[in-house]
Formats: sequence, structure tokens, C-alpha cells
Amino acid sequence: MPDCPTLGQPRTENDRARPLGYVHIPRSDDIERVAAAITDSVGNPLGAVVVCGPKYRMQDRIQEIGLACRKVARTVSNLVSGDASSTGGRGRWSANGS
Repeated sequence: MPDCPTLGQPRTENDRARPLGYVHIPRSDDIERVAAAITDSVGNPLGAVVVCGPKYRMQDRIQEIGLACRKVARTVSNLVSGDASSTGGRGRWSANGS
């Protein structure tokens, strides 16, 4: 199974993602994958914003899509952390949407 990540690959992808705020996950198939982490107030991962699509549509737009993933992930991270200053004053997000 050549496309299965080994234990070394996730750390390498994380190392690449840190300075960018997103990661492009290349594989040998025809699907592009771009993701950015959603974190809590101390940086613990809670989830991710992920965009997957056909290589022929995404390959020339990886940076654009990555920056959009990063922006959305940061917005969600700020909402769940209660940082109202960076969420337009909306404050903490709750499960009921308030």
C-alpha cells in the first residue's frame, strides 16, 4: 500500500504545515487534499477544515485553497475559544449556535 502514510510522514506534513498554517497532502492518486487545523485556546487540535477535489481542478490553486482553509480554521478556532476580538464580537460559539 504505497499511499498509506508511515509514522514519519505525518510529522513531516505537520512540520511543513506549521509555517504555512495549512498542509497540502500529495498522494499518487488524482485527488488533491488541503487542510488546516482547528484548535482550542491552548493549541490542542479539535478538528480540521479540509478541501479535497480532482487534481485537474485544484493543482494550480493549492496556495489559494490553503489560505482559505487557514482563514476558516482560525475563525472556527477563535469561536470555540471565545476570542470575540477576532470573531467580529460574536464571542464564544456554542452547540446551539448562540
